[in-house]
Formats: sequence, structure tokens, C-alpha cells
Amino acid sequence: MEDRTIIAKFENREEDVLAECTSKYGAYLRKIAMNILRNREDAEEVLNDTWLQAWNAIPPERPANLLAFLTVIARANAIDLYRKKHSEKRKHFFEAQPLSELADIIPDTGGSTEESADRLLLQETINRFLKDEQNDARVVFVMRYFYMDSILEISEATGFSLGKVKTLLFRTRKKLKQRLTEEGYSI
Repeated sequence: MEDRTIIAKFENREEDVLAECTSKYGAYLRKIAMNILRNREDAEEVLNDTWLQAWNAIPPERPANLLAFLTVIARANAIDLYRKKHSEKRKHFFEAQPLSELADIIPDTGGSTEESADRLLLQETINRFLKDEQNDARVVFVMRYFYMDSILEISEATGFSLGKVKTLLFRTRKKLKQRLTEEGYSI
């Protein structure tokens, strides 16, 4: 079923849309949740929360890219659930997860309105940076830091050696740090 048909079903409040979404995107979103949570039951909870949020958001929202829309929701839900379940161990999570590799590059913008605006500007800067990168580096970077794929999973999906994946990530992080410094971010 095409995405515009699925979106129309959301708008018309047809309950079978949830089965369609599960069939079309469930495995993909479950994998993202599993990469973050490492727990099947928690990943299923994230998936259910994602469907509920999509149901509540469409309408008024009409996403141009349904998969991207659902992915952002699922990823945020998985991170929120992990933080909720492991708040006292959060430091260890970030030491063990891919985002810790970016900790010395990406500034922490906090939570106020002003800081939220800073976060949006930072996001735009990173998006512009990735647009300028070669396709291989961009794909590997997004797989690692957005989808939280392991280096082995990236290697298997792209056909690159483990060494090439590690090198691409290292060089891309180094370039990103340089770009952020040039654009006035304090790192």
C-alpha cells in the first residue's frame, strides 16, 4: 500500500491503518528500537507508542515522508523509554552507545526555549554538513548516529570492511567538529 493511501486512512480514522503500518514499517521501526533498547518487549512498547502518536498526529500533520515521520517518533520514544528505565545508569548508556562518540563534538544545548532554538540551528548545521559529504560517509554516519546501527551491521549492510566503516566514521566526526568550530559552536 502506498504512503499517501496510508495517510488518507489515518485522516479518515480507519483502524486497519495500524495493521498496514505494522506490516509495511513494523520490522524496520522495531529494529531501530531494538538497537537502542536491546529488549524485545520494550521495543514492542515503543512500536505501540509510535502507532498511537502517529494516530494522534495525523491529522493535522500530513507528513511528506511517512517512513521518516514514523522513524523520528520511534527513535525518540525508544530513547525516552531507555532514559526512563535507566535514569540512574544513564552515564553508562551514553558511554556504551554510538552517541558517546559524538559527545566531544556536539554541544549540549539543554532544554529552555532559547536552547531549543540553538538545537534547531545545530541540527540545520549538521544537515548542511552531511549534504556536503560524500554519499558513503553520509550513509555510514546516519546509520551509526541516527539509526544506532553497530559497526558490524553497517559493514554488512553496505558491504564495506569494518576498517572502512571505522575510518569513515572517524574522518566524518573530525570534519564535523571542524565545521562546527568554524561556525562558532564552542566544543
